[in-house]
Amino acid sequence: RLLRCVRFACKFGFDVDPAIVAAAQEVRGDLERKVSRERVGIEVGKMFEGPCPDRAADLLMECGVRDLIFAQQKVNKKKVPEGPLQSLGWTQDVACPRDWGLSLRRVRAMAQCSTCRCETDREMRQVLCMAALFYGVAPDLDFTAPLLVQNEVMHSWVDPITTHSLKLPNRFATACAQLLVAAKNYGPLMQSVPAAEAEGVAADLQGIAQQLLQHVAPDKGIDSGRVKFGEWMRFAGPVLWRAAVCLSYCCCTDPPTALDDPKGPVAVCSMTLEQAGLVVCTEMKPLIRGDQLQKSLELPKGPSVGIATQCLLRLQMAHPTYSEEQLMHCMSA
Repeated sequence: RLLRCVRFACKFGFDVDPAIVAAAQEVRGDLERKVSRERVGIEVGKMFEGPCPDRAADLLMECGVRDLIFAQQKVNKKKVPEGPLQSLGWTQDVACPRDWGLSLRRVRAMAQCSTCRCETDREMRQVLCMAALFYGVAPDLDFTAPLLVQNEVMHSWVDPITTHSLKLPNRFATACAQLLVAAKNYGPLMQSVPAAEAEGVAADLQGIAQQLLQHVAPDKGIDSGRVKFGEWMRFAGPVLWRAAVCLSYCCCTDPPTALDDPKGPVAVCSMTLEQAGLVVCTEMKPLIRGDQLQKSLELPKGPSVGIATQCLLRLQMAHPTYSEEQLMHCMSA
């Protein structure tokens, strides 16, 4: 009933009686012991698809149950929960990226973002807002590592929260981790553009667009910036890349700001994708089969063929117009 009280207060704009907040401290133990985590996850999901997910999270904090709701639950090899719930480590330090108030402002900006407001998929709205809440406490990533490796790190952090603690579907953890990795890599991707005086996504968007378009022009040959952009777009996928750009913008601007400008970062990425000839990168398949690569390059069976295939895809993104013969020549060289 405490969780429903919070949900209804946010849905209908009610104030919560101080007596309810005081009583919340008394029922905290019962909420942990007697209420199933599946029921908790359902209520939290409804809060985050509602109009004020930031207020819902703040009310949970005010009622003293935030670290009971948003926590990591370890499981054994048989997927059975074991050990106490672990806090995610928010702070009350405004100078720290883990600051609780900053996390709430990020959620508010994400909820007001046009992408989130127009999202008809209720589960995607939950993912977007929860990813904004987790952005500050999520693990730091090694941006030099492949995106799939980064995704493994993020998924191993998200999964104990969403799947094991809140009992949300496995696809929730998959989408949330992918979204966080794509959003956290967007700023460094923009900063990698030569001569662009950029500070993440809050920089001059038009300047970034011009520099990025020059940097990934098809006639530039093999270009690390171009390939990085293609790999990022391929990792984010045709469904999540716009949401990832919006999440990065909301979380990296100071103060967190909703993205509603159609000429903003989403349009920049879309234009760059088209100008760079990478429109099909999200659906790109290797033009040369693995067995052909293995035979032509005299590779042993196993991981080396997969590595060669990834190199082939990078070449295809660097040279969208190359034929199979030209690609094989490059691979051999």
